[in-house]
Amino acid sequence: MHKLTFALTAVLLAPLPAAAHGALAIGLPDDVAKKGVAIGYSYGYGRPEDAEVRAMQECRGFVDAPPETRELCKIVDRFSNECVVIALDPEPGTPGVGWAVGGRTGATELALKRCVETAGEARKGNCKVVDVKCDEAK
Repeated sequence: MHKLTFALTAVLLAPLPAAAHGALAIGLPDDVAKKGVAIGYSYGYGRPEDAEVRAMQECRGFVDAPPETRELCKIVDRFSNECVVIALDPEPGTPGVGWAVGGRTGATELALKRCVETAGEARKGNCKVVDVKCDEAK
């Protein structure tokens, strides 16, 4: 009986793997070409709430977007042990923007697809992945 108690105690006291949490916040106006877009994300946080707070801070502090666009920031996705991918048309004043959360390959494909869909016919070949961050439990 002591062996079973010891084994059960060892299992109950063993450290659990830390959960990795992330969040994605986007400020998306009606006209990205004129008003820009604000993006903020976080990853590797122990608590989902902390990840959301950080993503909102990043979005509201996004220096490449005007204040009106940063005010539109809201959490659009929460994730755990996945990747966040951002794709943009890098030319200023263009509307192409896309994002996705998921496995690295699938999220990359979806972010690029979304960028192409918003870029317009003349700019659709200019979308590029500008950031990939993957959230992993430590």
